[in-house]
Amino acid sequence: MNRRTIILISAILTSGALTAVTPTSSAGTAGVAASVESSRDVFELLRTDDVLALKALIEKSPRLLDSSDAGGRTPLHYAAMGGNAELCDYFVDKGARLEARDAHQKT
Repeated sequence: MNRRTIILISAILTSGALTAVTPTSSAGTAGVAASVESSRDVFELLRTDDVLALKALIEKSPRLLDSSDAGGRTPLHYAAMGGNAELCDYFVDKGARLEARDAHQKT
């Protein structure tokens, strides 16, 4: 686990941002229905810890890393909250935004 991952996990875990959520999408108007469904898939796969299916979905649609739930949390937030350093590194390598903030302005 590298220093960047440790800092990210620490920041998210100390934020206390573990709540029930309803997924939404940050996509534009084109393809919103498909994006919302895919966004739901991302958050469901994160909840069930299906890393292989999650990675396959991100490979197919990397823009899903910008998806956020009703609390503004991204897949990277969830991976960090779950303590999954491997998934955090994978998301960052695939372009996840480190500066993304949730509804409480937590990174």
